[in-house]
Amino acid sequence: MMYFTSNADIIPSKSLGGITLLEPVSKYWSSIVQCQPTREKILYEMAGYHTVIYELLDYFIEFRVNMSSGLIYRISALPGYTGKFHNNITIGMPMAEVHDMNLGFEYSDLTEDFSSPLFPGLLLEPDLDDPWPEELPHVKVERIVVFDREYINKVNGSTGLSYMPW
Repeated sequence: MMYFTSNADIIPSKSLGGITLLEPVSKYWSSIVQCQPTREKILYEMAGYHTVIYELLDYFIEFRVNMSSGLIYRISALPGYTGKFHNNITIGMPMAEVHDMNLGFEYSDLTEDFSSPLFPGLLLEPDLDDPWPEELPHVKVERIVVFDREYINKVNGSTGLSYMPW
């Protein structure tokens, strides 16, 4: 059974691309193997001691797995993903249009992304790294990220990490 899709709705703190947060990666393993007949359709890398990042090239999805638990804790829609958040926010959309929707998205210099208190578990990452204030009206959404903040806080407490490797 193939789980992945590049046009599913984006649900904060829950799911993206047919993948559900806090599910074991083993649930998706047969689908991952189907994506990898030539090793060119999926990329993976270690990100620190506790995280493996998988990128499904054909589905424009990236997800991160905590290796201690085997659970997926972050899923990202990449350029090419056609699913939407809130029925109209998409990859490539100008942040000025998102701002005009009055959904409370604000830029954080610390994390270099946009978040809204109305949608915990959702980040909009811009297409420019560390944009200057005058560049903010011109940036576009490059990635839409869903994550589970409670799980990340729990893992940080049990491992002694002060952050979860993003």
